[in-house]
Amino acid sequence: MESNYWNTVITPKTNLLTLDWKEIWRYRDMYVLFVLRAFRTAYKQTILGPLWFIITPVLSVIVYVTVFGGIAKIPTDGVPPVLFYLLGISIWGYFAACLNGTSNSFVANADIFGKVYFPRIIMPLVAVTTNLLTLSIQLAIFAVFYIYYVATGTELQVHWQIVLFPLLIMLLALMAVGFGMIFSSMTTKYRDLQIMLNKIISLWVYVTPVIYPLSMVTNEKLHLAMSLNPVTPVMEAIKFSLLGQGQFSCPLAFVAAKLGMGYGLFELKNSVTKTTSAFFEPALDYVVCKIPRWDLSKFHGVDTELGSSMKSVGEVMAIGRNFEEAIQKGLRMIGQGMHGFVENKELRIPDIDAALREPTDKRVFVISKAMHLPQY
Repeated sequence: MESNYWNTVITPKTNLLTLDWKEIWRYRDMYVLFVLRAFRTAYKQTILGPLWFIITPVLSVIVYVTVFGGIAKIPTDGVPPVLFYLLGISIWGYFAACLNGTSNSFVANADIFGKVYFPRIIMPLVAVTTNLLTLSIQLAIFAVFYIYYVATGTELQVHWQIVLFPLLIMLLALMAVGFGMIFSSMTTKYRDLQIMLNKIISLWVYVTPVIYPLSMVTNEKLHLAMSLNPVTPVMEAIKFSLLGQGQFSCPLAFVAAKLGMGYGLFELKNSVTKTTSAFFEPALDYVVCKIPRWDLSKFHGVDTELGSSMKSVGEVMAIGRNFEEAIQKGLRMIGQGMHGFVENKELRIPDIDAALREPTDKRVFVISKAMHLPQY
């Protein structure tokens, strides 16, 4: 029979990364129908229905604020705990839901695959899009709380990196689809891998700065290991752009993206030497700055003068491409509401000479102010 008789010709892929976007576009109606079906059936035959999209993150934030903020006393780098946990829960929830939905797409839709042909990549895209709608609702809740805190006088910093927010969400989705499709192809034969993936996701959240800031990790080796977690730089970049706390590092994001695409650390070149690998000497790419935390501003009527026998409550560790960037990031993370070493809000110092002689928890900002005065 002549080949031009057929209206659909299925051919093997010649490249692992080959995607026929024209074919996906031809099946766009089926894609839209699957998205609507998934969204409508998420809470079908429930009393509250779509309200669960709002109730779930709100209840999670209440538990996180009570347990981790109230009982465990985990700091949030000066950010209101409600905003800190709500943003972290929303972003991580999107990644975890996309990964779970993608990893189960082949097994859950085996009957449909056996009856009709359509591009198999549509089902992972459906999972990503459906969860994106859920994320949009949760971000709207986040915006409401954000506006409330700004209106009540809480100082929050928004950085220009907020324009990269859609790209960061896209990067999370691509990582989830990449990891999920690997597991999805294997779970068709080994079903217990789906159980293993659920355990991995439940543990993965604890090595990602969701319920705690990355500045809490002061051990350099552990800090670097956590930074190589592909979700960590994306999570930190989102927090930095919306809340002004966190670390935005292009090199770390580059390494995370490459790891998500399947590259090994030994294949990535050190950005300084251009010859050795990132696996061999990753520390050459960055400058690390440690700054002690005193948290005296949390208490009323406390003397802020520091003595030689006093110990800080901890320290923050910031990573930058140079010292200026590292100290700017570190000073943003110590929880005193400052923009960094420069460009701060007006700091009133009645006697700057006394402030320089007698160190307080704001001494570094006193030094910054003195450097702008002609007599110093």
